[in-house]
Amino acid sequence: MLRLAAGLVWLIVIVLARGTSGGRVRVLDPLAGLVTSLTQGVLRGIGIAAERAGTMLYVPGVFAYDINVGCTGLLPAAVLAVAILASPGTAAAKQRGLVLGVPLVLAVNLLRLVHLFYLGIHAPRVFVLAHSLLWEGTLVLFTFATWLVWSRWAARTGQGGRLAKPLSSWSRG
Repeated sequence: MLRLAAGLVWLIVIVLARGTSGGRVRVLDPLAGLVTSLTQGVLRGIGIAAERAGTMLYVPGVFAYDINVGCTGLLPAAVLAVAILASPGTAAAKQRGLVLGVPLVLAVNLLRLVHLFYLGIHAPRVFVLAHSLLWEGTLVLFTFATWLVWSRWAARTGQGGRLAKPLSSWSRG
């Protein structure tokens, strides 16, 4: 039942994040605004005086980008949450995985946004490559690695439940 619920949550997140017919989903706009504020705060902390207009961050006459719902880290965090919930494990292990893993994925996404803004100012030629290839791949790999570390921890500590067949007995052919 939990796996079915996790799958339904995943479906709802995709629908909300993507919207229908390319339209914006207003219910998630506050999340984009929060991520924009957090990004602006970190940028100011490293000495970049970014201005904000809604979900747009900019340095006048230099660089600007819009942080939409797809940029918030919601999707990779939801993927991790669903993967943890759908994996074998105790409720306590899953809770630990969610409490530690989801904020970690969101923090890496925040690092991504800050780095991309920095690149937009200082190396605009590599911005598109970094945005669409480097960071997209990094976030996917990081999310998978976070789940993998959690699942191995849960199995090693005896909180991972039982696999249908032990990994050591798997063979080719």
